[in-house]
Amino acid sequence: MTGGRYTAGDVLVVFFCIVMGGMQLSQLTPAFKNISEGRMAASRIFAIIDRQPAISNPVNGIKIENVKGIIRFENVTFRYPKDQHRKVFNNLTMEFDINKTGLVG
Repeated sequence: MTGGRYTAGDVLVVFFCIVMGGMQLSQLTPAFKNISEGRMAASRIFAIIDRQPAISNPVNGIKIENVKGIIRFENVTFRYPKDQHRKVFNNLTMEFDINKTGLVG
C-alpha cells in the first residue's frame, strides 16, 4: 500500500491469500468427520469399560489347592443366549494339563 491506495499487486496478493486459505480449510472437512467418528467410538469404548458386570466375584469364593491331573472337555457345543443360531464351539474336544495351563472364565 502506497499513500493510502492499494495497487493491483496488493489486491492480487490479498485475493490469492483468501483463495489459498479457503482451499486449505476445505481440505480439513474430511478430518472433522473422522474426528467426530473417533469421538463417538471412544464414547462407546469408555461406556463398555465403565459398565458394571452382571456377574460379580463371589465374596467367599472357593480356592482349590494341590490340584493334579488334567481337565478334559469332550464334544462341547456352545452358543451365546442372545445369538442362538451361531455356534461358538461345535463338538470341541480339548485337554489341559493343570500344571501348565490356566483357565479363566
